[in-house]
Amino acid sequence: MPQNLDQKIKRAHDEVLYPTVLVRTKNASGSGTVLYSKLKDESKSEYETYVLTNHHVIDDCIKVSKEWDPMLEAEIKKETRSTVNVEFYRYKHYSRCIGRFSVEGDIVTYNKDYDVALLKLRSVEKVASVAHLYLSDIKDIHVFDKVVACGCQLAHPPIHTRGEIMYMDDEIENYNFWLSNAQIIFGSSGGGIYLDKNGKHEFIGIPSRIAISGWDDAVTHMGYFIPIDRIFSWLKEEFYHFIYDSKVDAKKCEKLREKKKLAMKKSYLEKQKSELNDDDEDE
Repeated sequence: MPQNLDQKIKRAHDEVLYPTVLVRTKNASGSGTVLYSKLKDESKSEYETYVLTNHHVIDDCIKVSKEWDPMLEAEIKKETRSTVNVEFYRYKHYSRCIGRFSVEGDIVTYNKDYDVALLKLRSVEKVASVAHLYLSDIKDIHVFDKVVACGCQLAHPPIHTRGEIMYMDDEIENYNFWLSNAQIIFGSSGGGIYLDKNGKHEFIGIPSRIAISGWDDAVTHMGYFIPIDRIFSWLKEEFYHFIYDSKVDAKKCEKLREKKKLAMKKSYLEKQKSELNDDDEDE
């Protein structure tokens, strides 16, 4: 560590800069934030690492097509998900970026309406720098609170900007967004907004939209972000809430996800068979 490095600046590197990654797809790129990197099994040395991003960052990796199912003797919809590349950055003397390396990741779950997606890295090594999640009551967050935004703007290595929360009640397409004046631009999507308070930087949302004015000009100081409570609700719906709740067992969540998947698949197949039977009766 450099001599005389201010501890607040050191914490900003560890809590904001280093957990930020570039998410690259076939046709686009955006940002992501490492939220979790823990041992999969205490008896082994393999780690599971999850990265949060926006759905619109990785949507070109999700394809839905119709394929013939010989068992049902009918066309059914089938989804395929392409591999996502997650790029990490290496630094020396804390601030000097000396290169990057890429790790393949899988899209494990997403929600287009919420504009969120969760990636799981294929690597098994521990990621040292993970974002600190805001776990307190969101009622304690207010307009005028200071924030830091961080993302790979325009595919650049992570850039941070500072600002304040400006508004907390914008409704866009039926969902609540918060607004800050920490400047963001294209490529910031999927990164992080951090509450800068009491010497800590805690993750409170995902930069997702920028205001557009006039002739499609971006208003960079009006950055909309998905608030942390909505992210947590979604993770719980998908049985990934062990990411923010250390009391929840990850293995139990995995079993619940598999159970949900099987139930949904069974329901879908029964619906398909019913529709096929109805068609036969009509004939």
